[in-house]
Amino acid sequence: MKLERPLTYFIKAGKEEHINSLLNNGELCLNRMKYFANQEADNSSIDDDKEGLWMNKGFVTIPGICKLERVENIRHSYYLFCVTGSSDNVYCEEEPYQYYYPEIPEGEMPIGDWKLLVWNPNLFCRRFYEAVRKEGLSVISDWVKYDIKSEKQYDTGELYQPFHKRVKYYWQSEYRFCVAGDIQDDKKFLNLGPLTDIACIMKPDKAYKMAHRFDNRYDFVSE
Repeated sequence: MKLERPLTYFIKAGKEEHINSLLNNGELCLNRMKYFANQEADNSSIDDDKEGLWMNKGFVTIPGICKLERVENIRHSYYLFCVTGSSDNVYCEEEPYQYYYPEIPEGEMPIGDWKLLVWNPNLFCRRFYEAVRKEGLSVISDWVKYDIKSEKQYDTGELYQPFHKRVKYYWQSEYRFCVAGDIQDDKKFLNLGPLTDIACIMKPDKAYKMAHRFDNRYDFVSE
């Protein structure tokens, strides 16, 4: 993965049972993009009512294919897995590091009460990619770009990949995995194996110490 900015850790928010299952068993559920688009368009309590709606039809870069392919309904051609990403420099030799979940603006809806902190996102990504390939699918992942400034952009062909959202949601700091291939079911389940070696339940207002490895990377040690 070649990213404009590094992914140094990420946080996945959700229900208690889902977060515990992901941490201890590596069980991960992917929903089709249409699930998020329809859910947010039909529910006034969810903030982004245009999530994925610009992707009704058009051209899209399917992972593994270099050229643009015509897709009649782009929202049906991807599974999504989204996290809150950070590109902070987390290593600190003397002081513990404080991981932060983005502050949610007043009036916006919280994503989930339980949060999984993944302090080694590169290893998570490798496991994710391997699990996807075992299913005969392909995946691309990247930061979401908050560059949609006008309604007219939804009708243009300039946004080819599902990594664009409206400017007002920049605070979400979203990192997104898009899985493509022979998409048959509305849901897809992956098993990454236990993540207890690279992740933990995030406790509010807690700091975490990091160990400096010989390769100038870091490992989680303790609270």
